Amino acid sequence: MEFKKSVLALGVLTVLSGCGSSDDDKKTTPPADEVVAVTSDIKGVASKGTFINAPVHFYKYVDGAPVKLTSEELGAASTMTDENGQYSAQVKVDGLVKVEIGVSQDISSPTFMICDAPSGCGQNAKGVAISFGERVNMTVKDPTFKLTSLISAAKNEGEVENTANITPLTHFATALAEQRGDVSAESISKAQSEIADTFGLIGTLNELIPAKVEDHASLVDEDESDNLRYALINAGIAQALFVGSEGNVGDMSARLDSAIADLVAADGAFLVSSEHDDDAAFELTLEDILKGAEQATQQIIVLIKQDPVLAKNLSRIADFELLVTKLNNEVAKKKADAGDDGRSKGTETDTTEGDAVAKAAAMVNDVRVFANLFDVANTSGKEVQTQGEEFVQLVEDASVMVEEQADSFKLLSDVSEALAVIDSLRRAEQITEKTVQLDNYLATPGATGVVTLDEDGLTFNVQASAGAESLSANAAITTNDANTEYTLKIDGVIENDAAKFTLNEGTQVSVLLNKAVTVDELKSDTFDLEAHGIEAVKGALNLELTLAQKKTETVTNPVSFNGQLSAELVPVIVEELNFDNTHYAYQAHVTPTVEKDTIAVPTMINLSGAFNSLEGDSVTANFTVNVANASGYQAAGFSYYGRLVDDVASLKFESDNVAQLSNQSEEVLSTHTLLRSGEKGIFAYEVAAGNTTETIWSGEFNGRQYLLKKEHVINGNIHEVNYRFYRIESLDYGYELQYTNIYGDVTDFNDGQVVVDGASVNVEDLYWSYDQYSDDIDFFIELKGFVSEPQKILNLHSLLSQPAYQQSRMINAENIGLAFAIFPDSQPEVGQSVNLAGRLILELADMTYDISVNESGSEIQGELGPKTLSFAMDKNEDGSFTFVHLDAVAEKYSNTVTVTLAALQSTESTKPYFFSDKTEYIDYSEKGSNIQPPAPLPEEITAGYYFNPVQNGDSYSFEAYRISGVAEVNDDNQLVDSTGELIKYEEYEFYGSFYSLESAINYFNNYNFSLNSEYPAIDSMRIRNLSTYIEDKGYFQVSLYSYGEGQSTSYAEQLQPGATVAVPTYLDPEDTFELEDEDNFLDISAALNVDVVLGDYAVDLTLSGVRTELEHGEFDLDIKYVIPGSEAQRSFIVEYDTKTESLSAKNAEGVSLEIIEPETVEGEEVDEEAEVEIGKIMVGEEIAATILKRGSIVLIKYTDGAIESL
Repeated sequence: MEFKKSVLALGVLTVLSGCGSSDDDKKTTPPADEVVAVTSDIKGVASKGTFINAPVHFYKYVDGAPVKLTSEELGAASTMTDENGQYSAQVKVDGLVKVEIGVSQDISSPTFMICDAPSGCGQNAKGVAISFGERVNMTVKDPTFKLTSLISAAKNEGEVENTANITPLTHFATALAEQRGDVSAESISKAQSEIADTFGLIGTLNELIPAKVEDHASLVDEDESDNLRYALINAGIAQALFVGSEGNVGDMSARLDSAIADLVAADGAFLVSSEHDDDAAFELTLEDILKGAEQATQQIIVLIKQDPVLAKNLSRIADFELLVTKLNNEVAKKKADAGDDGRSKGTETDTTEGDAVAKAAAMVNDVRVFANLFDVANTSGKEVQTQGEEFVQLVEDASVMVEEQADSFKLLSDVSEALAVIDSLRRAEQITEKTVQLDNYLATPGATGVVTLDEDGLTFNVQASAGAESLSANAAITTNDANTEYTLKIDGVIENDAAKFTLNEGTQVSVLLNKAVTVDELKSDTFDLEAHGIEAVKGALNLELTLAQKKTETVTNPVSFNGQLSAELVPVIVEELNFDNTHYAYQAHVTPTVEKDTIAVPTMINLSGAFNSLEGDSVTANFTVNVANASGYQAAGFSYYGRLVDDVASLKFESDNVAQLSNQSEEVLSTHTLLRSGEKGIFAYEVAAGNTTETIWSGEFNGRQYLLKKEHVINGNIHEVNYRFYRIESLDYGYELQYTNIYGDVTDFNDGQVVVDGASVNVEDLYWSYDQYSDDIDFFIELKGFVSEPQKILNLHSLLSQPAYQQSRMINAENIGLAFAIFPDSQPEVGQSVNLAGRLILELADMTYDISVNESGSEIQGELGPKTLSFAMDKNEDGSFTFVHLDAVAEKYSNTVTVTLAALQSTESTKPYFFSDKTEYIDYSEKGSNIQPPAPLPEEITAGYYFNPVQNGDSYSFEAYRISGVAEVNDDNQLVDSTGELIKYEEYEFYGSFYSLESAINYFNNYNFSLNSEYPAIDSMRIRNLSTYIEDKGYFQVSLYSYGEGQSTSYAEQLQPGATVAVPTYLDPEDTFELEDEDNFLDISAALNVDVVLGDYAVDLTLSGVRTELEHGEFDLDIKYVIPGSEAQRSFIVEYDTKTESLSAKNAEGVSLEIIEPETVEGEEVDEEAEVEIGKIMVGEEIAATILKRGSIVLIKYTDGAIESL
């Protein structure tokens, strides 16, 4: 408001001074040749960072040269910028105006610049470093510094605004326009447009307002992405000007003047990188500027994340991370596009003449051109496809070729494995020669070759071939002076009859270690990096490659790719389940271990190069991926099986060598005792849990690792003892796991002597058998539970913290399920009880398996959700019975099996019997169901077994005959066929003899019930553990016998006549480790740029996106195309949010388009042919058109009444 009042007052004063007296009689008429003064308001901001208290000067152009405005033309004293870098003034000029900011020469009232260089702006007069965001006293630091901007000022009429923001970029454009001569509105627009395009800015350069990078809080609320990019480009320029400067007075001006001179000499083309700098003088390069802008972005991200309030704005942080990716991609693209002189020049943007409707129509035409070029409307059914679609198809075919050939180059992986074996043998001194034939080391049939090693074994040459495939490569390992970074350099050619793959010079892989390791240690076969705490901190990959498809009868237009792949890698720890380990003493379920592994995750990947076809088609591409949080990333972990859970148990040390493990109810589950330390080689450890005592002796003797386990289980008066005795034998070429059997009672093992039944036996006198081989001793240590350094087992905690023991005890935790308790890394105080976390093995489900038994015990049924399992037995006095088993899932299927033993007619005291079963299957499920029910069996009884009694003294045995063609057992208890004729068993195949009727039934019985059992139905349920899938819930596992450390529950024993038992259920275990989940995922952003010529159009596409959620992201498609017959380009940006499904577009002329699908109510009928508004086209704040949808047609209705289809 104050600003408007001041302008109004200044306008009134001007009018009054022009009019003189208000008395009409005293008016005078100016001479005919006198020009009436025109007033133009000009405002703007001076930013590189923000300039405070900087004098602003104005110039007009006379005969093409700038002339400073007089005090009369300026209308007031020279303007100064305020605390925000803003200025405003009135000038009596209508036309071209040059605005310049300088530096105050008054030491008492100096000009300040906010430092926006990420690494700082040198030092102040006291020698103190000036950091990012602090003030630089330019009056002292650089009193001659200046920046300029050009504007074609319009006189004050209506809502006219003359904005002339002043930045290094407007300064570049000013110098360029002046150098080209004939400074005009058109030449200014052209120069500013070229500079803006060079740095990826959309909009009029002197009207864009750079954001204030020093105020990171304001950047979070900044909606205009171009304003932010503008400020970061400024910061990149500052970084380039200050880095390497000696800090002398005027250095920044001198460097900026040098850059201007270089730019003007090259007609606006910037040097891309220092690779093309041919002298020692300062050179401002695009790479320096863009990398500086990236550094500033990274610094802002850090500052925002450090602010607890700002850090909550994750979407804004994602925008900054995407910008980092874009800047990196732009560097790669500009390097790839640089001409022979190493320079890059922006392209002028075409401008639309006319009103808002004309500008809106121009943008609609841009969209239509793009759609036609790439067949967005999917008109591939037409006889003639667009060139864009044809080339996209060609690249897709090439991609398939690349994938296929990557798999076909089997010789490369074969040679890599052979080299690993050869190097291992060389380090073990099993190979001493410098030239090794590869034939015996290659698995590929017919493969042959030779590898040549240098004296140190760190440089080699390989020549190999197999059929049509050949390989020739050179490789070498080098290290830095500190022995912390190692680099593998490789070049070579791999070729087959379909393609040729070339690794060009410059291909290398490097690894940075956290500690120094010498070349000799690296070559040593015994040096253990992990044992010395040496690990990779980060790595880098750079591939200079060529992949060329060969022309064949089927490939008539082969494609080749030539380019570079580079990546920065960091280690990320992941976990996996190892189901191979079997060293646990006793568990009721499979007990895999959770092991840690390290994978390389890229922080930044860049792929750049060109695809070319034999017929001359070409496309260049640059692809950049940025994983912002890769460094230090913590994987999401296990979502179920293996997940960490809290408070599954507690541990209390009674002494240094005795501890008790208790459940959540403080009931002691097991007592752990270290009987003997491993200081002298063999330690002894005992665990007493419930009715089981486990004793372990493990350690080293005569250079071998030994492990002896004794398990003693007491059930009433029954004692069961089991032993496992292993050792690891070292061989010249690897390691062998051996085992031996122990007979007798072992009471001790120490110093090579096993005490069996009171007598000592030397382990060397035992018979050891081969178990398995490995070239890695750690494999056996992890597999069986050895301790790698037993001499370090000095107390109980030192043992329980070993990998083989730290997660070895399974707890049945209340309300959680079965989990392995994790013993603590640090030893608790004696007498102190500590809660233990655990690794989930079986998660307790929220459903129980409900089993009910009838009062007689003849029927039992179990239900779990829709699943039913039942058994029923009806026995008769004559020995006959009917057994019925039902397996059903509601609304899916039912499968009923009826087993019958019929007593047949006989004159003897013991009857013959007919044994048969029948299945009735009903399928209720719809096709495509997840349920896979049992296959139905034949419905009719067609066969069975005739049990004929044979008297043997006082007992009977039974002969079994397989009978077929049985229709029924008639009312006289006789077998008859379909014609009613009696069946004679003697005419059928004799199957075998059984000593009793029960043994015969048990032989043919698939349901494991005992005929002589008191409750056969209950017995059948007891042995039937249930595992079933329930839709929308998952797989369930039920066991009637539940185990945990020191405890067991037999639900089977609770199954008695009249009982109702609720059995806990568990979700079936799966390896569910995830690198990411919805709450914890890699912050990935990517940018892909493609340049392609389609007909008369040179098209530049940049697709960029950032992940905002695990499955969602925001994408931008930046589309530029050069107008045929013109040097100018048209451009627009399409923005899409996958979560909201909102689509919008904008261009450099202030045109914006937004499409929003109308909301529909579920169940409401929608008229497909109705005309519905789905968006608008705006030009600034003015509505220029409405977007309508009528069926499948999209219409544009302009405000002037014109209508056209999109």
